[in-house]
Amino acid sequence: MTKFFWCIINFNIIIFRLFFNECFYDFYLRQLDYLNKLTKSSKYYNNYIGWKIHVLQRIGYQEIKRKKILNAINYYESAYNLAVENDDIIESGKITNTVYWMGQKERSAYKLGDIYLNVADARDYNKALKYLTLASEDMYKAQRDLGLMYLEG
Repeated sequence: MTKFFWCIINFNIIIFRLFFNECFYDFYLRQLDYLNKLTKSSKYYNNYIGWKIHVLQRIGYQEIKRKKILNAINYYESAYNLAVENDDIIESGKITNTVYWMGQKERSAYKLGDIYLNVADARDYNKALKYLTLASEDMYKAQRDLGLMYLEG
């Protein structure tokens, strides 16, 4: 009898996680839709650019969970390019705001390097080396992965 209840509990946890992830995915897509309406001439562009980068990273993360690697790469590359384009705004705001800290270009570069290094469907060592080198300026994990790449050849 306890095995039956244990199976029901595990099933409910799995269903909850699937529903929870779908809700977050929809939430981030709606946020991105709103944030895409902001232009550089918008009054609040500087206030929300870090958040837009963070949302792009979160959608990329959700795409990885959904096993859509190419979509994830596109979202992470968009986040990286946006972070590079607005690096001065992010650097000035990351001291006082954690969202700006999370929107750094190094975080997106690390995730791209990690995907190109470790995901079989997207394995490309040259791109992994490029992005991990960019990310190694500020992230110890990228330095570790680069060291392992050089060690293993």
